[in-house]
Amino acid sequence: MTKKKILTVLIIILLIQPTLFTISAAHPRHLSLDTRNPLDDITPISSYDYGKKMGKNYYATYQFINLFCSLLRPTINKHLYLQIQSHITILKKYSTYYFEELQGLSFSTKIPVERLLLLQSFLSYHFPNRRCTITAATPPATPNNQSYLTQNWDIFAFSPLVPLTRFFTYFPHINTDQSGYRYVYLGIPVLYEIPLMNEKGLGFAGAGLTLTKNLSRDIDTGEGIPIYNLELMTMKNCSTVAEVVELWRSTPRSANPSLLYPHHCDYDITMWGDHQGDIVLIEQTHQYFIAVYQNSTQITHASPGILWHANHHLWLDPNLTGSSFSHETTSGVRSERARELLETYYGNITLQECMNITRDHGGGTDPTKEDSSDICSRPDKNGSRATTFSWIVVPKEYTLYWTHARPCQPLRGKYQVHNYSWDFNTELSEHTRFEHRSSSI
Repeated sequence: MTKKKILTVLIIILLIQPTLFTISAAHPRHLSLDTRNPLDDITPISSYDYGKKMGKNYYATYQFINLFCSLLRPTINKHLYLQIQSHITILKKYSTYYFEELQGLSFSTKIPVERLLLLQSFLSYHFPNRRCTITAATPPATPNNQSYLTQNWDIFAFSPLVPLTRFFTYFPHINTDQSGYRYVYLGIPVLYEIPLMNEKGLGFAGAGLTLTKNLSRDIDTGEGIPIYNLELMTMKNCSTVAEVVELWRSTPRSANPSLLYPHHCDYDITMWGDHQGDIVLIEQTHQYFIAVYQNSTQITHASPGILWHANHHLWLDPNLTGSSFSHETTSGVRSERARELLETYYGNITLQECMNITRDHGGGTDPTKEDSSDICSRPDKNGSRATTFSWIVVPKEYTLYWTHARPCQPLRGKYQVHNYSWDFNTELSEHTRFEHRSSSI
């Protein structure tokens, strides 16, 4: 990129930053900001109208991304256009509601659907396969009959789009598409939604799988629904862990080792927790599938009520799936550390312990320093990944906690909190509603 283009991009960011913060404020009650809330009306609407509404409310955001993509990627590989056409065919077959959202978004932004899919490809390229650490805890591991899901969202620390995460974690949004349940998400409406919890109290955490680089090993592949779309479909269609497992087990799952859009989330390891307190972790490829529950102690060889994961298969056979082995990446270290902390806090895992897990620097290659092998990771000579933000879901209280940066940081790492029982009009005690409605921790 020329110096002129770099200067142009920087000027655009500086000019548009206040606008992005203002028009992206889905829930200004979270922080003391005097700004109009474009999503105050969360009445379910059609898929097309939802996309149209998002395009109108966040018009400047989409135009910024479109321009940014044009500057960073002025020429487009013809193969990518063929891939986009293939994805449109998949969406029309398996996920028509999502294609209608794109059509509505295209109408209000004046950006063709094909170009919107290209922007998705651009975003997924710069936010590649997630190297995250995830945990879940439920009774008897927790007191007061509570359940928790945690996630540290780790990506390439030097991606040019890392500053964008500061924008799209500023406020969660609510997908109001009436084709299914409404759900809370972080990210960019329609284009890059990171689901967190739906109106039935189903919570989500997910981590990308690191595939083997050994050319002599096989990697399981196959056609099906891209996992990114399947994750969103789960939020739309499921209210319990049992329904999640049935959907994922019965659905043809895409497994494309290129991990390029729309397959950027293929092979994902997903974790789910419902309003009843059940939790499950799913390892999957196209052919292989296993669901591990809170009481699957014969599989986990751990105490009941805790689950954990990073980025290699713990319970499916890596020799069949193509997963990396635990010693080949930082995943093994982070996974073991997550289990160690869950066992240490066992029986007394509360919100504070969950926050401690997301902020942990006690493992890694050096327990006395911050490094790329920590749960709360930062780049070093051994790795370029870093925790960009974190979240905690408390399904029974319909409550979400999230940060704008690494949770160990004193300011942007401070947890924000919002109770969505008000937004979803669910039954919850007035004390709980008041205590968690909007604040920071």
